[in-house]
Amino acid sequence: MARLFQPFSNNPLSNYELFYLYKQSHKQWNYVRLCIFVLAMVAAVTPLWLYMDMNQTPTLLVMAVVIYLAHVVVGMRTMLLAINAVTREQRVGTWESLILTGIDAWRIVWGKWWGVVRYVWKDHALMALPRIGLAFGSGAAFA
Repeated sequence: MARLFQPFSNNPLSNYELFYLYKQSHKQWNYVRLCIFVLAMVAAVTPLWLYMDMNQTPTLLVMAVVIYLAHVVVGMRTMLLAINAVTREQRVGTWESLILTGIDAWRIVWGKWWGVVRYVWKDHALMALPRIGLAFGSGAAFA
């Protein structure tokens, strides 16, 4: 598995982007991320304390909306970080310098994207847990 991601991990731009994102991380986002995750987990564990049957379809719908809204927030944050990674180079005026190093533009963009993915992978992994709860609730309601 490590060999699969080796071309991305060996990219110096990927390591620089990851370093930059950790350096620029804000404490406020950590609190927002925690609140979103807790809200999604509360929705996900609803089937543990509420019997899910066909009469609980509105509850299941609320669970799905809350969990998928949390997914949308995490996904939008990932996309905004990736867009900012490239536009920041253009804004600061270092994009031309990066091109002059001999690294092609696709490798630059892929390196920046991989840095962003390495930065946000924990958020996406945590968002998989509420989906498991939603699957459990859906299975119990429609079984």
